[in-house]
Amino acid sequence: LALGLRSRHFLSPPLVDMDVIVSPQRTRDKVGLPDKYDFLTEDLNAHSVRNRQLEAELGAASDDASPQAAKPQGKHVYLIGQRFDPWEGWTTGGFPVHIR
Repeated sequence: LALGLRSRHFLSPPLVDMDVIVSPQRTRDKVGLPDKYDFLTEDLNAHSVRNRQLEAELGAASDDASPQAAKPQGKHVYLIGQRFDPWEGWTTGGFPVHIR
């Protein structure tokens, strides 16, 4: 039973922590994640009316010489999670597991 549970965790590791990250960055590549966390979803706020209005205003004002930092930016929400790492998570001294 223990060997079956361990092999299952290698193939499909369970989540041990979940969090929400809010970023002004539009793409996931530019969002800084904490160590050992992965994205679980795409942008959850992608279809918000406020984000669409801000993107339209930025597109219309791209010809202006005003700095981009003074303009409001949209909020992009991502669900992130940390998965169980079997190499670091199992601290029992019974390795290897003997099969009878």
